[in-house]
Amino acid sequence: MPVHFGGSVNTKTNAPAQKNGHRQAVKELAEKLSQQIDNLSEPFVVENSIPQTNTLHSLIIWDRWSRLDSGERSKLILDAYGLSNRAAGKNITVAMGLTQREALELGFLRYSVISNHRKSDRVPLSSIKRAYEDVGGVVETIGSSSVHRFPTREAAETAYRRLVEKVPGPYWMIVHEVGTTGESS
Repeated sequence: MPVHFGGSVNTKTNAPAQKNGHRQAVKELAEKLSQQIDNLSEPFVVENSIPQTNTLHSLIIWDRWSRLDSGERSKLILDAYGLSNRAAGKNITVAMGLTQREALELGFLRYSVISNHRKSDRVPLSSIKRAYEDVGGVVETIGSSSVHRFPTREAAETAYRRLVEKVPGPYWMIVHEVGTTGESS
């Protein structure tokens, strides 16, 4: 990102830093794309492969995008796919990068795992909270409570299974929020 001094923009000062930052981010994302993706930690990867057209739509949720515009985000995503060879033979027609906040606001984090702990349950609330803190996902905090959100059902199911392993019992549930086509007043 260019450094702003008053009304002028100095692009020469930051050009090497931009290239190095871009290369490092491409490398990190390519490493993630080269692994089996669980979507429990950043960068979150959501892919939609369309076999009829041999194309791929990719959404990458990563707070590292916060200082990049949409064009820079897309270029970085395409470069990372090229380096990882994950989309070999496919044409990437959508390469969208969003921050966690943007993904939440745009409805791309529709799955969550929540606790349904009751005061009368045998397991102490502190055990539930400890297990919940380590589950991953995008954490949305409202007041004193938090919700762990996920971009895919598979990621939410993985988080659910990990929670049940840590604290067995009927203390967890997956919630899928369904968007509306319009709002009534």
